[in-house]
Amino acid sequence: RFKHKYVRSGELVLGESSFATEAADAEPSEMRTMERGAVAGEGRSSVGTTSEGRKLERRGGEEQSDEGKDGAQRPREEEHHQQEGKTDVDADVGADAGADAGADVAGGAWGEGVFAGAQGEARRQLLRALRTGDVAAIRASISAGLSWDFVFPPCPKTASGRRVLALEAWCRSPLALLVRPDEGNLRAFMPHVPRVTRLALIREALRARCADPNFPRAYWSTPAAHACFEGDLETLMLLADFGCDLEQRVEWLLQPRPAFSLVHAAAFNGNKNVLEYLRPRVKPETFLSVDAFGSNALHA
Repeated sequence: RFKHKYVRSGELVLGESSFATEAADAEPSEMRTMERGAVAGEGRSSVGTTSEGRKLERRGGEEQSDEGKDGAQRPREEEHHQQEGKTDVDADVGADAGADAGADVAGGAWGEGVFAGAQGEARRQLLRALRTGDVAAIRASISAGLSWDFVFPPCPKTASGRRVLALEAWCRSPLALLVRPDEGNLRAFMPHVPRVTRLALIREALRARCADPNFPRAYWSTPAAHACFEGDLETLMLLADFGCDLEQRVEWLLQPRPAFSLVHAAAFNGNKNVLEYLRPRVKPETFLSVDAFGSNALHA
């Protein structure tokens, strides 16, 4: 989700992207549509979820995530999503020549400049590696020194209106996708890659300094926020070892300013282990702070 003022100020590094220009010129109503599309794609929410459950969060009259599913319903829902997207995803991720060459992508797509030029091709290859779990290709990206401090743009469409799923990355940075490749209700990245290997890749990227643990600032989809939503204490500790700011504040979804803390994120899904870790490491007032809608961690 991209907020107008952060795109305008250049705080989100999108490369030489037409998205920044288009977003800066957009009317508020158009920007709201762009924001929702960036997070949810074609109507599927990707925020504040875990593989164990879902939440419906109504703030300021807006629905923030998808409706709850019980354990019996979820397998059928996942099977439906798998069958629904199987043909497109298999074709796009496997060998969609039009998508890979960019020949069939409609002109003026948001952020299309991210995939332009030699660096854009390297980013495209990295996205393909994250999508398919190609560990060797991800390590090659790290070794090559490609900066991961950018956010993949919203999923582009072909001239016929078909989404190019090979370029769908939930508007995340590469590091954020490694931290949380599976949000439960969306098709997972890094399939069949063991957790220990994924953690090793995160460590290698941070050690090589190709990824900043605090990027992107203010935009809610920071690696640390995803670790807290997921209750992934091991990854959060790894990020902290490399300078992650545990006092960071982000702009949660449609909130008007960055006031949502990692404490809020951990409490959102009831991740007590993360809250216990944060307690002695952040200021006491952080546990009492409110987000931009006036909610403290208890409201989460």
